Amino acid sequence: MTDKKKLLLVYHRIPYPIRNGSDKARFALLRVLSEFFMITLICPDPHPDSRKDDIAKVERFCERFAVVRTAKSEKSLIGKVSQMANATLAGVPLKAQNKLDQRFLSAVLDEIKRERYDFVQLFSQVTAVYAKLIRKAEGDVRLIVGPSDDWYLHEKTKRAHHDSFLKRVLDAIELRSIKSWQNQYISHADHALFYSREDIESIKRNLENPAHENRIHWLPGITEVDDSWNEDKLDSVKPNSIAFVGGLGPWFNRQAVIHFAERILPLVHRKLPEATFYVIGYNPGNVFSVDDLKYRQGVEIVGEVDDIGRELEKAAVFVSPVLSGAGVKTKVIEALRFGKPVVSTRKGVGGLWETGPIRVEDTEKGFAERVVELLSNKDLLRQASNESRALYENEYSEKVLSARIGKIYEEAILT
Repeated sequence: MTDKKKLLLVYHRIPYPIRNGSDKARFALLRVLSEFFMITLICPDPHPDSRKDDIAKVERFCERFAVVRTAKSEKSLIGKVSQMANATLAGVPLKAQNKLDQRFLSAVLDEIKRERYDFVQLFSQVTAVYAKLIRKAEGDVRLIVGPSDDWYLHEKTKRAHHDSFLKRVLDAIELRSIKSWQNQYISHADHALFYSREDIESIKRNLENPAHENRIHWLPGITEVDDSWNEDKLDSVKPNSIAFVGGLGPWFNRQAVIHFAERILPLVHRKLPEATFYVIGYNPGNVFSVDDLKYRQGVEIVGEVDDIGRELEKAAVFVSPVLSGAGVKTKVIEALRFGKPVVSTRKGVGGLWETGPIRVEDTEKGFAERVVELLSNKDLLRQASNESRALYENEYSEKVLSARIGKIYEEAILT
């Protein structure tokens, strides 16, 4: 790309501080896109005056950063029932409706008219709720939605374990809305970007109009903006330490942690009774089933930390015992960056386009055996560590993905 095009990015919140893997991927992508575009970022926030430090972190990658002051609405019971009815009739999921703000929409439309951007990119699934309204008001705008995961697949797997009749009925209503809405925003976009090729296959199977397939593109997600690594740290890992990184708010992370602690770790302890499972990440504190794990042998709930990298460097092995969900598991890429040998389920590496040395096991017995195999052999552990780092450098580093993303925008979007 030689001459920089003007890009308006629309996001549903200030993308800092980084709360999860999705935030990390978008913040890293913002940095990369700033190399190819003149970016204006517009976000809503009810208290922008108290977010000056966060805004400063973001605006260095923007030509202009506009924060629209919005009110935080609290809906009554009648309002919530009305919202569900609207979702059912209009095919808009409740989660997306929660982000629909008329004041913010007006600011976005005013910005489009003021500057006449080459592209407008709705930077998340929830801001995709504005796709139809922007297309209606500004018919000739070149509209990009994403990158994101297949929300329908994500929610479908999340809700599969619900057993009450009422929950299943409500799930069916919401899933139908999500499926319809995902089709709707793809129909209004010129380009729809998704992080995972697996998700793209699922989305294509559910397309109402097969002619829209050519609007869908894969865009790899960058999760790290710092490729540095201290190889000497491999000599100072805690013996028999097993790490999992992920906030315990999302249901799929809680499920993974409980599954490993209750079903796999006891098998590891038969061979290595001193093995310890460290759970690193935000713990909301109201998840009884997770908090209860603190009293299990060999489990330590570390909680939220300032520097995840420092904690990862101490771990001998990283595990991703994820059983459900969609999209790319950024936690695994983070582990590869620090040269951690990874043992994972197939779901735990879902969305990764190259798995190489990652040990993939879906059975509890096989998973435990791979962990024990690594922890019991220092030479194998060191070899696996170097292979993990090599996979990161060759496929998932910021340097490699920046060039790949630039090429995808140039060939699929700018032409």
